[in-house]
Amino acid sequence: MPARAALLALMLLLLAAAPAPDERLPAWDQWHTNEGNQTIRTLRAFGNCAVRVRAAAVATLLASGPGSAAESAAVAALVEGENHPCVYQTTRMTFRSRPVLRGIVAEFAYNGGHPDRHGLEPRPFAPGDGAGAGQWPDAPDWNRGRRLAACTVHRDPREVHALIGFNHDSPGETRSLRALRPAMLACLPEGGPLTLSRLAIRAMLAEALFHFARGEPSI
Repeated sequence: MPARAALLALMLLLLAAAPAPDERLPAWDQWHTNEGNQTIRTLRAFGNCAVRVRAAAVATLLASGPGSAAESAAVAALVEGENHPCVYQTTRMTFRSRPVLRGIVAEFAYNGGHPDRHGLEPRPFAPGDGAGAGQWPDAPDWNRGRRLAACTVHRDPREVHALIGFNHDSPGETRSLRALRPAMLACLPEGGPLTLSRLAIRAMLAEALFHFARGEPSI
């Protein structure tokens, strides 16, 4: 009993000494029910198909600025049309989140190019990188998240590469998000805590990596 009491006391001491999580970013804990989630699988199947059959629309979308007329036109060209070859088990595909759509197609476009992880080296993030190319109206967290993602990729591109190699909401994705957390906290723009879903931050990091690997500004 004394040994058990001592062990319990030690565990309580360690818990008390553990630093509190920084609440400026969500915890992005893993939800096992989301791994294999049918909605997310459908969105990702759409992205995987779209980069092959509507490649021009994907390229135009990823070259467009957030909130621009070019972005709206590219989204329409990408998702609309009767008998869409990339829409499965439904008659209509609606993306309420522009960053998620951009990120999903960017992820498949990036991975489809068979990138070399070892060729990714950190680079300084200039104050103007990831800004000045338009913003989504009335979506401050989307805009801050986009800048956060661009900065994070510049700091640790190899870990972002690892992140998008895992299934959504998988243990591997959880490990990569935890590994990236110090970089993301260092990159967090002003404006208070950031509220973004796990799916959204993955999408923003994917698009930022797509541009980074091509030597383009992370617009």
